[in-house]
Amino acid sequence: MDMRAQYITLVNVFQNKHALDLNKKPPNVIYNEQIVAANELKSRVETPEYFMALLNDLSSTWSDFLTKDVKNGIRLANEQYSTLVKKELEHSNTLVDMATEHDSEHLFESFDFDITPSMSSLTSSLNKSNISNRSRGIIKASRKRTNALPTGRS
Repeated sequence: MDMRAQYITLVNVFQNKHALDLNKKPPNVIYNEQIVAANELKSRVETPEYFMALLNDLSSTWSDFLTKDVKNGIRLANEQYSTLVKKELEHSNTLVDMATEHDSEHLFESFDFDITPSMSSLTSSLNKSNISNRSRGIIKASRKRTNALPTGRS
């Protein structure tokens, strides 16, 4: 049974007031709140995290009065939800790994020079990438600016 069908089955059990074990004599307040609980669960069927949060809250609050079938249904729903969360997490991790690999490949490709142990090849690579030309231009420009500043002499 898929998760949504499992959820709807649990909602119907609460709605039909079959969730509580009458032999355990649940208080009237709990017995009457089954319909309210069923309506709340029904409104959350499309969002598994909220549905399971409410269902587990009801389970812990009413655990002494729930039937074995309802407890088993809640256990199955929890197992299915855990499997769903695990699959989503694995998928998310796969996407992150793929993005990281893609970024690292492009980062490596963006370097346009080979690094070897010799100083001459490093200097040659820097010249090819115009780093040395840019730095010379920056130095010349800063010298021109300092020469153009007024010295305070008349």
